[in-house]
Amino acid sequence: MGVASRILVTLGEPSVGPSRRQRNRLKRGGYLLIQRFLSHILLRASAALLGTAIIVMAFVELGRDRALALIANQ
Repeated sequence: MGVASRILVTLGEPSVGPSRRQRNRLKRGGYLLIQRFLSHILLRASAALLGTAIIVMAFVELGRDRALALIANQ
């Protein structure tokens, strides 16, 4: 039973397939890869939004002083 794949004979035609335990492990592994991929996208999106907030806050501070705001825009 510990064999990774076994030969199943159905109606005289042999077919090779993974054991039941291995199939479940493969399904679970795919689910974990999808979860990792989605969390990676979420982290990148959060970093981009945080960077945008920092840039906006910098221009809010520059808006108080007209001379600095004019220099920054040129």
